[in-house]
Amino acid sequence: MIKVSQATLYNYLNGTTLPPVDTLDDLLSVLQATPTERKELQELRDDLAVRRNLRRGPGQPVIEVAHGDEVEIANIEGTHEVSPEDYNLAGPFEIIELDEHIDVDELRNTSRVLFRRTIRATAPGLRRFLYAFECPPDSGLRRVVVDPRGTVRVPRVIRVGEGSYVFHLEFADALAVDEAHSFEFAITTVENRNREPRGIYGKRQFVTTRVVRLSVGFSPKAHPHRVRWFAAPFPIGHFPDGYSFPEGNVLPQGEDGRYSNTFDQDALAPERIVGLVWDYE
Repeated sequence: MIKVSQATLYNYLNGTTLPPVDTLDDLLSVLQATPTERKELQELRDDLAVRRNLRRGPGQPVIEVAHGDEVEIANIEGTHEVSPEDYNLAGPFEIIELDEHIDVDELRNTSRVLFRRTIRATAPGLRRFLYAFECPPDSGLRRVVVDPRGTVRVPRVIRVGEGSYVFHLEFADALAVDEAHSFEFAITTVENRNREPRGIYGKRQFVTTRVVRLSVGFSPKAHPHRVRWFAAPFPIGHFPDGYSFPEGNVLPQGEDGRYSNTFDQDALAPERIVGLVWDYE
């Protein structure tokens, strides 16, 4: 059931803010929009988001941040406006658990990822976690929505290089030494149809990480021939160029319809990328 305040609904209608993708879908269902009307209104929302992002350059996606029921265009900062520490992914903490649940839509895009982290502070006063999002200019990516949840918020977005953004996930309270903290956030994307015969989702850690758990689910219209896991000893700048994925490591489909794998510290050695790869027929 959709829950939107009158003030929020008014802001949607007069164009002050744009509804999140999921909220728009719910509103269109309540209004009993036809498939044609639904498609037109969804495309209109995407177009408005692009037009409102005045700082968007050629080939760059619209970056938005969700705040409850509302979504706002992010104020993108450049590296010349901030200090190097503001986009340094390493920090005074270790990752105890890293969980990411990937959803592949009917266009074969990883359109939604739910991120869960449990970290432990190794120095006093830790207040934030930085997450880097890669989006090459030729990727066809049009929009990115960051949805912080629970005990985190996203007050800053920094553009690093031509196709990379760093999101600041800020905690409500600073952590003490050895204090653990769990949080989650989601990233939803809109992009052109993916026509590649293979999908790849890789992770490289910049701080000590104890466990990585990855799970991927597929739309019935984009179900792959097979799903495999990999642990590749390549720097991130060259991956996956020159790397042949092993023919083994095939993952079975779970009872929930998803494919999952857990990587322990043996697979998480420095200079390694772990992840999932799937092939379409």
